[in-house]
Amino acid sequence: MIMEYLGRNLESHFKKLNYNFSLKTVTLIGEQMIDRIQYIHSKGFIHRDIKPENFITGINNNEKILYLIDFGLAKRYKSKNGLHIPYRDGKNLTGTLRYASCNTHLGIEQSRRDDIESIGYCLLYFLKKKLPWMGIKAKNNKERFKKIMDVKINTKLEIICDGLPKEFAIIVQYSRDLRFDEKPNYQALKKLLRKVGDDNFFPFDGMFDWISNKNNNYKNDNDIINNTKSDNNHENYKDNDNDEDNDKDNKNDNGKDNNSKENNDNKIENNNNNKKDNNYEEKDDLKFDENLILKESDFL
Repeated sequence: MIMEYLGRNLESHFKKLNYNFSLKTVTLIGEQMIDRIQYIHSKGFIHRDIKPENFITGINNNEKILYLIDFGLAKRYKSKNGLHIPYRDGKNLTGTLRYASCNTHLGIEQSRRDDIESIGYCLLYFLKKKLPWMGIKAKNNKERFKKIMDVKINTKLEIICDGLPKEFAIIVQYSRDLRFDEKPNYQALKKLLRKVGDDNFFPFDGMFDWISNKNNNYKNDNDIINNTKSDNNHENYKDNDNDEDNDKDNKNDNGKDNNSKENNDNKIENNNNNKKDNNYEEKDDLKFDENLILKESDFL
């Protein structure tokens, strides 16, 4: 098998630049993230583990391109006959805790909306350097899962996004408001990011910070050998879904922690099996610009 040689992942670039990405770079990243996940969704799959470590930069003539990797947790959201998978709850958490969607924490089957929400959290992480649910201490994984879920669900977006262009809050809010089987409006999401560029007078020229700031202290991507190793100890969890039988009861799924020594207590007990699809969050006071509302006509 021959594979294309790639550069650093986004977490590695972020660390190398002292956890400081410019607004321009984050906006450029966001647009390409949405492009990549739109393509994956168009093929009938959801990724289910969107995080900075899974976006890799190209090298040489492709240094301005981001590549999405690691499809170990990917799953069909459409059956072979084109029908969307059914809504289910009581699921174990699949993906990376830091960037998992609110519905994923609540044990709801993942769909396209969850990949979009995870992209939103990646962008907020790059802009804020730390998310409110990072660094939470607990006695064990079960307790930490619960604390992270509570903070993520109950912290208002206007607090998380304080000081940022409102478009980033709109992206996360929009993803949370999507119905389970609803197709995201990818074009309108990218339009929001383009507006950030227009408002702040920077071009979408692919000049990321690690390209424009190349110097002797920043090793060129051509010298990178281990390009997919995570720089952080993110917890990654997987359930044992059978794509051929999406209606099968999943209560015996086992989570797997790929990076932590504490891997024996990684299941969340969900006592809210009767929760409805979109009642997990308290509405905040964000006022959305009518000109930025995502419309079906944007697909045309």
